[in-house]
Order: sequence, then structure tokens, then C-alpha cells
Amino acid sequence: MKILSRSKSGDAKAAAEDRGPPAVQNRRRWFGYFILGCALYLSFLVASIPAGWLAWGIIKFSKGAVGIEQPQGTLWRGRGKLIVFYPRATPRQLGQTEWRIHPLWLLAARLQLRLQTTGTDTQLQGTFRIGPKTITAKDTTISVPAQLAGAFYSPVIIFGPKGQIRLSTELLVLDDSGLHGDAEISWQGAGSRLSPVQPLGDYRLNIKGTGKTASLKLATTRGVLELKGQGIWNVLGNGRIQFSGSIKSRGRKRELDPILQFFGKDLGGHRQLKLNTRLSLESILGKK
Repeated sequence: MKILSRSKSGDAKAAAEDRGPPAVQNRRRWFGYFILGCALYLSFLVASIPAGWLAWGIIKFSKGAVGIEQPQGTLWRGRGKLIVFYPRATPRQLGQTEWRIHPLWLLAARLQLRLQTTGTDTQLQGTFRIGPKTITAKDTTISVPAQLAGAFYSPVIIFGPKGQIRLSTELLVLDDSGLHGDAEISWQGAGSRLSPVQPLGDYRLNIKGTGKTASLKLATTRGVLELKGQGIWNVLGNGRIQFSGSIKSRGRKRELDPILQFFGKDLGGHRQLKLNTRLSLESILGKK
């Protein structure tokens, strides 16, 4: 019994010697507390990054075209007023927006942002993933007045478009190799200040991205003014869009004449619908 007692006593003494003197043990304990405190404080700082950081990032990324005013909350979850500066000197408020950022995606060098914006005549909702030279839009719907969409192309301003433009996509990816996925742009309740006929109809433009190029197909779903055509969009490089089609009336021709004349001479019951412009997406990826 005495031998066992001495053995246990010796083991305890050896363990105490391994841990070091009491002063060393205290220093180790307090160092551990210090590291833990620093980690908790750093986590608090990261979690409480103000929403203004996102507002700054968006206006920087969009080169001043899009901004968030009166941001509230944090970088990870907040709200504010979404503003579009187009033309540059004309800010337009799209509505109250809420966002949520998933921090874990940052470990993969990507930003995943969930946006939902609601305004009087605008709607935006979707998930956007931004990485090195890659942008992904998932389950995205964007609905804006046709007047706003028309401001991006000067000849359309003369046409004076009315109605609602809606873009929707389940999955659309833009990367170094081009555009991949499908998207649909619909013009609902279409109208024009050139004609008293309201509405003219509903129209649908299907976009199918296959890499460096995307195919375009325009069709009329209903209405007295028929639009149809197809084209090709060189997404990268020069960004050229070449589109050709036709426009004709399905009735009420006299009231539609001002619109038909806008598209040129009569070619035997129809007019030519042609578009030759440029829209390159390389700048969005940070390319020169």
C-alpha cells in the first residue's frame, strides 16, 4: 500500500513539473484568455460592419451608375433606397431595398448577395454571386417602367415607350468565356406616345447565351401591332448586336400609321425592324 501511495504521489509531482511552476501556468491561462478575447472582439467588429460599406462598394462597382441612399443595418444584412443614376445627372429612386450577404462565400473569394427591392412601379429580386471575373444571377426578376428602360438607347426616347419591362432568368452566368444561360425580356402593356392605341400589345424577347455570342428572338404574344425578328449579340469584344425583323399592323392601321412610319417605308404590308448597335459586357468583368 505504501508503494502504491508513493507511486501516485510521484505521478502527480511529475505532472505538476510538466505543467511548470504556478506562475507559468497563470501566464499560459491568461494568454489563452487574451487570444479568445481578441477573437471575440474581431468577430464583433466583422459582424457589425456598417451598411455604408456596401453602399460604397455598389457605387464603386457600378462606376457611379447605381447607389444606395440612407443605408441602415450592417454589411451582412440591411436596407436602404436603391438609386439609379441614368442619365448621369438624373437620379431615379427604384424603391426600398433589402439585402443579405452570406459570409461563408467570402472564404471562396466570392460575394453572394440576396436583393429584394420594391417600389411604386419597380421590382427587383434575385441572388447575385460575384467572383473573380464571374457574375451569376439566379432566380432573378427585374421589372421597371418602359420609360426608364428606353433611356438607355436614345432612338427609343423618340418612340416614347410605355408599359412595363420585365427581365427574368433562372440562371445566367457571365464569365471570361462569355454569357451562359437563358433570359426572357417581356414588354407588357406596351404603348407609345406616337399612337393613341393603348396598349399596342405584349412582346417577348428570348436571350440564349452560348458563350461569346447570344441569340435573340422576338415574338408577339398578343396585340394589334405585330413585332417579330431574330439576331445575334457578340457579348464580349466589340459587343455588336445585329438584329433584323418586321413590324406590321393587325388592325387599326390608320391609328398605327405614325408608329409604322417611324420604322421607314412600307415593304408590302410590313416595315423593316432593324437594330445595329453595341453593348459589350467586358467592362462589367473588369476587362479593359
